[in-house]
Amino acid sequence: MKKIALLAIATVTLLLIACGENKENFYGKWTGEAMNFEVVNDGGNKVKIVNENGTLNGEITDGKIIGKNELDMEFQMVVKGDSAFYTFADITTRYARVK
Repeated sequence: MKKIALLAIATVTLLLIACGENKENFYGKWTGEAMNFEVVNDGGNKVKIVNENGTLNGEITDGKIIGKNELDMEFQMVVKGDSAFYTFADITTRYARVK
């Protein structure tokens, strides 16, 4: 019985790790036709998106970065592989990871 309980706990732990958000996936430099930017860790789930126009603050939630700009307009960024999809004002722009 003890072995079954340990096996169950180990299985649940592995599932939680496998299903958790990979926050590191967001961090780094990104490039696209519109501009280049960098996503940096700002502690916990907080991030900063830094580009030549300034800095946006966001939070990693439900597998994406969400936030608001200085005009209180929402933005979000989703990462799939080495592509980032940044959505602002219902326009989505694709960026590639700089390696």
